[in-house]
Amino acid sequence: MDELLNLSSMPKTLISKSNDPRTESAFKDCVDLWGDALSQIGKSATAMVVGPREKMLTEEKIGDLKTWISAATTD
Repeated sequence: MDELLNLSSMPKTLISKSNDPRTESAFKDCVDLWGDALSQIGKSATAMVVGPREKMLTEEKIGDLKTWISAATTD
């Protein structure tokens, strides 16, 4: 996850080097979408945690994982 967070600085670096307003706008959209995707991946990782009294992932957790991973990949 740390590697993914490190990648989020790349569009910001490119924005600072750009002189084209349309390119800057596109990179800003990229930053927003990347943040949304990271949030969904974080929720998926949290949902995979199995509690001390749980023996396995529940159907509800599996459904949440599918939803969040799908959202992260389609953003």
